Amino acid sequence: MPILFNSTADPIQNLKSNQEGYAFSSALDLQFHLQVYVASVISFITINRFWKFLFEHVVSLERYQNLSEKYERPYFVSLLTANVHHFTVSALAIYTFVYPDHCSENYPLAWFYDLTCRVTVNPTHVSIVMLTLG
Repeated sequence: MPILFNSTADPIQNLKSNQEGYAFSSALDLQFHLQVYVASVISFITINRFWKFLFEHVVSLERYQNLSEKYERPYFVSLLTANVHHFTVSALAIYTFVYPDHCSENYPLAWFYDLTCRVTVNPTHVSIVMLTLG
């Protein structure tokens, strides 16, 4: 498998000798990350519809009622959806940097100190990227 695991090895030499490195070690990994992507798209569509329902039927905000229905209301709702998206992705990214799960020595912020850990593919980070794309 062309993913670097040994923290004592020189990662640059390993990358030079193995130029066929890839992010997904199996078809199951690819399938899992595509499922994360599709689930994130569905989740954010649902969150968008939640905010719209909330402001149109549950909470009566005068500011929202004064917005035009064609352009301003969808923009207002999309900003709230974007805030949920950014908060979720930021919290997950910070958590995976502070508590890495793919390094040979898992200690807080290992990604910043161990070069091999930095160039090793972390499936959790890939999932966060797929969530971000959703």
